Amino acid sequence: MNALIRDFQAFAVGVATIIVQENNAGTPLDQRKVPPMSGVNGIAGGEKFLKGNVFFKFSRDKHGLYGSEEAAQVGLSVQSPYCPAVY
Repeated sequence: MNALIRDFQAFAVGVATIIVQENNAGTPLDQRKVPPMSGVNGIAGGEKFLKGNVFFKFSRDKHGLYGSEEAAQVGLSVQSPYCPAVY
């Protein structure tokens, strides 16, 4: 079981790192290794990603709903209090 947890954590951290790096670099969507999901309902929870059957949410105030990136992060933490976060 410990190996399964370690493998999952390594995969999740690796994918999250790619998502953040591509976002920070401004990589065009069509060139991203992990592009945001399209056609997903809701915009308040941030950008949504799916890789290897693992669901990721990247909190951003892309649509100005929260007033700041920090407030968007708080909003996402309230929406998903039982999901681990990678910072």
